Amino acid sequence: MIKCKSDCENEAIKFEGCCTVCPDRDSCEYVCEFDPAMCGDSIMDEVNEEQALAVFQEQQLTVLNSIADLIQAKKDLEAKEADLKVKLQDAMEAYGIKKFTSDILDIVYVAETKAESIDSTKLKAKYPQIAAECVKVSNRKAYIKVSLKGGKK
Repeated sequence: MIKCKSDCENEAIKFEGCCTVCPDRDSCEYVCEFDPAMCGDSIMDEVNEEQALAVFQEQQLTVLNSIADLIQAKKDLEAKEADLKVKLQDAMEAYGIKKFTSDILDIVYVAETKAESIDSTKLKAKYPQIAAECVKVSNRKAYIKVSLKGGKK
């Protein structure tokens, strides 16, 4: 559970946790409006993962549902865009058009090409020392990955 380094100011409640998870949050006149991730006074109490997930899900349900809706809408739009691009490509090929420019779109037909790349798995298996010498290490920023399961919600 998220706890707070500061004591609860509401003498009637004396909740031992962060205001964001207090059951009396809606009626409390002393409620803290800070995001626990940013306030600097919040600490995670040692609890089991199931409890933490349950609290997280309850607090973030609206955000989770909004993200799920946006992901689904994005997938629907991307599928529609892909279908329209196939139709446009077929038409450009049929008329032999390589470039089209209008007030709202610039469209360029890119013909099929071949690309060459290095098969890193094969390189590592055949020439492990060379592969090790050519390794490039890059730092990557932390992020979250969100994906929809089977149904929408």
